[in-house]
Amino acid sequence: MRPATRSVLVPLLALPLLGCPPSFGEVADKHAPRMTALQAGLQKVMAAQPAPGTLSAATAATGLDPAPVHDEKEQTYTMDLVQVEQLDDPKLDLRMAGKLDLLLPEVILQPLRDVAPEGMSESDRKRAANDYYPVTFERALALPYVAVVRTVAYEAPVAVNEKEFTGGRARLEVFLIDVRAGAVKASFPVEARSSTNVSYEYREGKDDPLERLKAFAHSTLWSSARDQIAEGLRQHAGATVVYD
Repeated sequence: MRPATRSVLVPLLALPLLGCPPSFGEVADKHAPRMTALQAGLQKVMAAQPAPGTLSAATAATGLDPAPVHDEKEQTYTMDLVQVEQLDDPKLDLRMAGKLDLLLPEVILQPLRDVAPEGMSESDRKRAANDYYPVTFERALALPYVAVVRTVAYEAPVAVNEKEFTGGRARLEVFLIDVRAGAVKASFPVEARSSTNVSYEYREGKDDPLERLKAFAHSTLWSSARDQIAEGLRQHAGATVVYD
């Protein structure tokens, strides 16, 4: 005699829920307390620094362990860079606000933006997160160092004629913060200027030469500031900065 058998019915509607990945919103909410604590810690260190414009000389650090590295090409990070205005308001569009936008990498900034109030749309919050998304938070939270850039003065370039412009200057202060110690390890001022060797191209009848000159002046100011920040971090903290 064959043994009696029983059929077990599994509700098919439950099957798709098995192994369902978390949504973007759920991942952001999970990391929000640690990200906001990181933000608050950096803000506290910056609030204790001398008033803007008073940093006249560099302070250096040696033997930092691990060495500060921000290599976008190799995707190697022990340090990130962020402008203080966006540390305070991650969703701030610097250029739209008339401020100098150095277009610094967003290892910390993007996660801070995502956990900010209304940082993501409701539709994005509900979408299933990809495997890489949680990594962006863990990478930011694991950074030993953050270099915070403070703008002291900024004169945007203004074209006077097709060969001359005014402005094109920026005074910055850079503070390398050890996140673990909650302290500044190195600091230095930066004086950036647009190149006075004017060279740009425009299409006759299609481009406004004054706008092209202004774009040239802004681009060289941007490059000057970023290059000096990278060199200052190398010189005063033994850091490696490689932009993409």
